[in-house]
Amino acid sequence: MIDFSMGWAGPLCTRTLADLGGDVLKIEAIQYPDWFRGADPRHAYVEGQMYEKRVCFCMLNRNKRGITLNLKRSQGLELAKRLVAGADVVVDNYSADVLPKHGLGYDVLRRLNPRILMMSMSAFGAESIHRDCRAHGSTLEQGSGFPVVVGKPGGPPVMSHTEFGDSVGGLNGCAVVLVALQNARSTEQGQFIDLAQIECRCRSQPHGLPSNRSAACRHKISIDIHSVSRTAASDVRARTAGSS
Repeated sequence: MIDFSMGWAGPLCTRTLADLGGDVLKIEAIQYPDWFRGADPRHAYVEGQMYEKRVCFCMLNRNKRGITLNLKRSQGLELAKRLVAGADVVVDNYSADVLPKHGLGYDVLRRLNPRILMMSMSAFGAESIHRDCRAHGSTLEQGSGFPVVVGKPGGPPVMSHTEFGDSVGGLNGCAVVLVALQNARSTEQGQFIDLAQIECRCRSQPHGLPSNRSAACRHKISIDIHSVSRTAASDVRARTAGSS
């Protein structure tokens, strides 16, 4: 499995797959490492290689191997393609255009490896009107309407201050890959999965809206949640390697 993900959601997906026995190779660039490594220019931090020891990074990247490649150079891009040619799965959680702009879109990868399963975990999906928007877990929490079910009766919507969007997206991504691998085993075909993280968050909402909100507030939130959920649902795509 080739892991192009960073932060929380994507690395949680691939770490869970690694915990289950998958051989995961994480690809970073020296110029743009996983931001969960932290950043500290002081001499002791660099000399002590503390970027390898940050707790949150180690938690989300255990059981993986790692390599650094500069995808802007032809040598780095060629090595990445060679790795993909021998892989079963590619996962990324960049915004929708990042890997295609580097020459690693699904149209390219499936020519290298017709059985490749590629999952893109962007925030809103590759064909959404919000496809270019970048997001953290808190962005997804607000977009899903979750703050309206948190807080005190009669009060305003409240953020949970926990990045539920990341963990929910990562675990959903792991489940999707496992199901898709079963399909690949039976059909011997690859697949592209456009997993919009916002849809994962919307689907985890409690049914209905709390009675402690005013009727006007509940009506507005209901419209917002329906619009986001409908848009996200229409954007999710799972296409076999032989389809257009």
